[in-house]
Amino acid sequence: MRSELPRRLDVLELAVRQNSGDIRNLQAQTAEMPGEIDGIHKDIREIRGEIGEMHEDIRKNTEGIRGLREALERKADHEALLKLQARVAVLEQRLGIQ
Repeated sequence: MRSELPRRLDVLELAVRQNSGDIRNLQAQTAEMPGEIDGIHKDIREIRGEIGEMHEDIRKNTEGIRGLREALERKADHEALLKLQARVAVLEQRLGIQ
């Protein structure tokens, strides 16, 4: 037992040293986390602001598209204009005002 005890204590001492080193590393990493978390929060706030701006841009674009659609619906198409031009030409010819 006396001969085995120093070997066992050496193994335990090695394990304790390894665990102590691991704990120091984890403590250092943990100490950095609040700063990183603050940076992430800042990024999230910026992204939310950008998303809000994008929503507003989309709303404006939607209104613009709606307005263009309405304008196009009111605008005569090329075929209708050709028919109208032909009718006007016939009327002008009948009236002698070519």
